[in-house]
Amino acid sequence: MAGETEREDLNLTADEATRLKNAFENKEFLKLFQEYVEDVNSEKSRKVFEEEIIVMEKERGFDVKFVHPDPVYVMKFVNDGGKIFINLCKNQYVGKPISEQKKGGSEWKIPTILTKPREDLDKRGTKCTVVDVMFHPKTIELARNNSRFRNMIEDTAVSMTRQQFSINLNLESAVRPKMKYKGKAPSVILRKNLKNGSTFEPIEDYYKKLINEKLLAEKEHSKIGKSEKVFDNSDSIEKPSKTCDSSEKETSKIHDFDEPEYSLKYRDILDLKDYSLMGYTDKVAPKQIIIAIKLPAVQRATEVELDVSSKSVKLRSCTGMPHSYILEINLCYNVDQNMCTAKFDSAKKVLEVNLPVLERSAPTCS
Repeated sequence: MAGETEREDLNLTADEATRLKNAFENKEFLKLFQEYVEDVNSEKSRKVFEEEIIVMEKERGFDVKFVHPDPVYVMKFVNDGGKIFINLCKNQYVGKPISEQKKGGSEWKIPTILTKPREDLDKRGTKCTVVDVMFHPKTIELARNNSRFRNMIEDTAVSMTRQQFSINLNLESAVRPKMKYKGKAPSVILRKNLKNGSTFEPIEDYYKKLINEKLLAEKEHSKIGKSEKVFDNSDSIEKPSKTCDSSEKETSKIHDFDEPEYSLKYRDILDLKDYSLMGYTDKVAPKQIIIAIKLPAVQRATEVELDVSSKSVKLRSCTGMPHSYILEINLCYNVDQNMCTAKFDSAKKVLEVNLPVLERSAPTCS
């Protein structure tokens, strides 16, 4: 039954399943595949990969460190959703515990880093959930020497898991199996901007940023007019104002028009924990594209015509205007042309177009 479920998850056609089965029955292929897997997962390959990322990010103005959980012990829980394993770990990049003297005793602040819940299998082959909770080595040392402090960090691990992921856990029902770690440790990257401080983010988010930056860089390079590359993770959306009546449109020669400057922003609505936890699995597409077009000669929004399709944005000056703007922008993602909004800022002379992305999937830039 488990094998059938996993095969369905792969979404293979009958032909693909047959070819895959035949390939793994070929001893030479199987040997090469095993060697490849061992090489990719080797400590040497991991270190080479991390060193390359560190060098590349240093050139971009970031100090990068990879955060690897150092296993301590495991707590196991069972609830209506199945088995949940919490790996208690230590790492030097987590904040140190801080004690403050209060009336009646001490109050402790215990920093943590959590990874997002990931799926694994228990010893019976049944799916289970695994979460890593990392503490500073000093926190773990205090817990080893003081049972009350150990109870406190266990309570912290359980309460943070419940708070962050809405997983119903009861510390009193915890079982502590004789194992130091459940599953395979994920990677979390710490990027420190030399100007703006530090950010923890999952390796998946790191890849997502690189892909978006590369796509934008290639697109900006190919533009005829000037443009500005910007990333924006805010979630505000402005209301539209109308553009000119399409009946005013009139054809003109291309050389009579000026292409205005514009900036293209990819906007995503993210939770802070997505940047501090492992396991972010969203696809690379943003949730919204924002285009800000500079129109210094325009006085009112009715002086230009805006036409939005699922893969492009077109703008041109209306007939009889003292300006002659024309612009066409091809988009990398399909947008909902019926839900787009636009607003002209007469003070800044900027038309902002907000385009909701239809499908959060891989880009298809032309």
